[in-house]
Parts: sequence; structure tokens; C-alpha cells
Amino acid sequence: MLRDLLAATDLGDRDVEHLVELASAIDGPGHRELAGQLVVLYLTASTPEAERTFTAAAARLDARVVVLGPEEYQEGHGATAPDVARTASLFGAVLVAFAGDHDVDLLAEASRIPVLDGPTALDHLCPTLAALLANRTPGPGPGRSTDDEAPVRCAAALLLALRRRELAGARQPAAGGR
Repeated sequence: MLRDLLAATDLGDRDVEHLVELASAIDGPGHRELAGQLVVLYLTASTPEAERTFTAAAARLDARVVVLGPEEYQEGHGATAPDVARTASLFGAVLVAFAGDHDVDLLAEASRIPVLDGPTALDHLCPTLAALLANRTPGPGPGRSTDDEAPVRCAAALLLALRRRELAGARQPAAGGR
């Protein structure tokens, strides 16, 4: 099972299917494991879209968000990515990182909680999952997604699936496949 999601290629076909299913049902019962817990956003630069998307995703799961920017971890003054990961692991449920590839790898190595590479999620996974979700549930109505809410549902599904350790990884074949 995947603990961290650092690249879109980490996901297998079953994972993608599972995430679309989860995103389509994210407002239904049984998605409260993160209620009252913290989703930690680690930002090395201002990323308003990321903050909006993941704050809304956490709210759908009744979780709270704490944002750690350069001011909070004193970038350049002794705090390293592993320091941030160890600290976030003390109080967070999932760590979403918007940092360089090297820092994300260091965060994942030092963290005891799941780490999600934010740019991978926001730029690649959420749009892909949102398109699959829109194709599956066209039009407004209960259980259906509009273009505005699909990326948030998909971000929430990523957070929840990582926290639950439900992603098998790319080495797993699709159902009925290979």
C-alpha cells in the first residue's frame, strides 16, 4: 500500500478507479475519519489556489488546515524539510507539500504521516480525476459534480485515501486485467 503519493505514476488503474468512486461519494456517510484532525499544507511560496482547494477539501472531511509557509518554519534559518516533516507528524493527519522535488522527497522520508505532493495533485491528478468524475456523473443533482466542485472532491478523495492507506500503487493490475 502507498503511504505517500509523490508522482501521478505512483497510482495504478485500481487506484484511479477507487479515487473516482470516493470523490463521487465524498459528501455521503462514512467519510469522517479526518473530523477534527489537521491537514498540513507546507508551502515554500504563496500558492492561493492550493490553499483554497485543499482548505475546501479538508472542510468536506470536517478536518482543519494549518498552513506552514516560510515565515512559520524560518526558511534559511536552520529549519529543514525533515524538521518540518517531523513537527507536522506530531499533530497532522496528512501533509500536502508544495515544494521542490528534493524537499518533497526529504519530507516523505522524515514524515510519519502520509505526504501528498501538492503540484502533482493540483496540476495532474485533480484535473484528471475531475474529468473522469464529470464523465461518470454529468449534470447537477445529488451525487453529481459540477466543474466548480469536482477538483475539491478529488482533492478530498486524495486526502482520505492516503489517510486510510487505500492506494495500492502502480504495481497492482486493474480489476479483471492483466
